[in-house]
Formats: sequence, C-alpha cells, structure tokens
Amino acid sequence: MTIAEHAQSAFLGLRKSISRKFGCPCDKAAGMPTFGNLGASEMTPILAPSNYSELHERVSEALGPCRRPILIGFDGRDHNGKTSAANWLAWQLGMPAIHLDLFYQPSESESAISWRADALARCLKARGAKPIIVEGVLLLDALAAIDKSPDYLVFVEKMEPPHSRDRIQDDDLKDPSEFALSNQISRYFDRRSPATCANFKLVWSEN
Repeated sequence: MTIAEHAQSAFLGLRKSISRKFGCPCDKAAGMPTFGNLGASEMTPILAPSNYSELHERVSEALGPCRRPILIGFDGRDHNGKTSAANWLAWQLGMPAIHLDLFYQPSESESAISWRADALARCLKARGAKPIIVEGVLLLDALAAIDKSPDYLVFVEKMEPPHSRDRIQDDDLKDPSEFALSNQISRYFDRRSPATCANFKLVWSEN
C-alpha cells in the first residue's frame, strides 16, 4: 500500500470514528454533526459549539471556491480542544487531519519534544496539491522542522472557571522540570506567540 493509500485509509477511518462519536450523519440544516449518547433508544441532538460554525465559515473563505491547497494549523495548549476542533473541521470539509501526537520522537531520557520529521514530511507530501489540517502542541516548531508553516492558523483556547483556591499561583502543583510539557509550551508561547499571529481564535468553555 502506498503512502497516499495509507493516508486515504486513515481518513476514512477518521470519518467513521467521528460518525460514531458525534452521532452523524451530520445535521445538514446546521451544517455540523450532531452529538448524542450512542446506543440510547432516543438520541437528543446537541449542536457543536456555536463558534465552530464561524470557524467553518472563515476557513472556507480562506480555501476559496477552488479549495486552495493550504495547510490549516491548529495550535494551543494541551487539553484545550485542538483535536476535537480539527476533527470536526476535517469532517465538515472532507479532508484529513494530521495529529502531531503520532509523530513524537521517543526518547529514553528527559529532553525537549522532537518529531519524526521525515515521516511527517512524507505524510504531508502524500496529500499532494490538496488542503490539509495539522494539529498539535508546539505546532509551529514541528512544521518549522520540515520547512513548513501554516497558511491559516487557528488558535484554540479553553476558558477555565476561576480557581477555588485563594492563592494566586499554586506553585506546589507546578512541575519544576525544564522539560515538563507545560514548561516547554510556556517557553514556546514566549518565542512564537501563536495566539497573536493566529488567523482565527477559537475560544470556548464547558459552560
């Protein structure tokens, strides 16, 4: 099986998994998939967050009627909803989403995050002259490792409720390690400022 066939197979698998998770087929009137408890005798559809529709509209404008072969990137902190948003958009636009988690370079010692750059580059190349989505933490660094940058950058931010503790900073809960993921991301934000250079900010909360 060629790399392109592998990519197509992965994309079809993604469509099936999203269909199961979100209770698709999608809500054609709203232009987005419905959510529900699978296996329930009656499914109550719940639409995706309202700003997802604006995300779809903005990215569609960037693609244009001829669907320009742009690289759409999703950046943000870990556990802020990048994967969910990227998968939703991939479903809506009928294109694959690449997850950087799958390209991490394993290390036997504590070190800065690195990626299997050759494999990531081959995966992007296999897509050819078609648009594609890439999501993950430290996105701009990962793409820079293969001489790429997003043509359209989406920054995803989850709004957290106020902390219940009185202290301003929970220093005892922080990992002081230089290579702790949270610390690597903080340094990355200082260097790259992805929120500032993003074409679109997707801000959401669970409330």
